[in-house]
Amino acid sequence: MKATQSFSLGRVALLARKHYTENRQSYLIYVGIYLLFMAYSLWRALEPELPSMAAFESSLLFVSLVTPILAAKYSFSNYYQTGKQVEAFTLPATTGEKFLFATLNTLL
Repeated sequence: MKATQSFSLGRVALLARKHYTENRQSYLIYVGIYLLFMAYSLWRALEPELPSMAAFESSLLFVSLVTPILAAKYSFSNYYQTGKQVEAFTLPATTGEKFLFATLNTLL
């Protein structure tokens, strides 16, 4: 069996390093939007005139449902966007390593 056909967590870590260095700015923007959204919902929950935990709970529910979907779309986008497919499919990693990285990125 060739070395490129065996599974290696080291290559998964290298995939993560490559992905995060290339997409650092996008992830910082997403985290900033997430924090602003959470701060707004917390402000709505602690508003002195009309405090509402329902607003905070609904925003938490929205974030917990939408965030994993967007993360999965962003993690797997290299494999279905035409311009990025050549680079994604020619990386020296097995399909299992690429799938494991995208799955872990979505879950974390």
